[in-house]
Amino acid sequence: MTEHHIILLLGVYLVGGGSTLLLNPGRVTTIVDSMDKVPFATYVTGAAMGVAGAAILLTYHDVSTFARGLATLVGGGILLEGWLMMAMPKTLMSMAKPFYRGDRLTRGIGLVVILLGILTIWYGLSA
Repeated sequence: MTEHHIILLLGVYLVGGGSTLLLNPGRVTTIVDSMDKVPFATYVTGAAMGVAGAAILLTYHDVSTFARGLATLVGGGILLEGWLMMAMPKTLMSMAKPFYRGDRLTRGIGLVVILLGILTIWYGLSA
């Protein structure tokens, strides 16, 4: 797997997540609220993210090219979010809540995330 594959997977993830925000904003609020109430869910999700982020960082941990730097940044971000989800889930969830206050804001964020995902997919395929 090359750094472009990592970038491509990130783009697919962004389009999928952005689509949920755009098409069903209430679902996201429900997910964030339910994760706040179920410690097992945040711990297992965080552990899985930590392993995924660490696996990416074991392979890509330099900034010699833009693509490798982006893959390194993605791996580090996933690892950090996983650690935070395991260690401080209430803090992480409280940071997410302001972005999901109203349907219009959530849909707008979803549209931006989809566009970012499309750009990321394009970059991942361009190599």
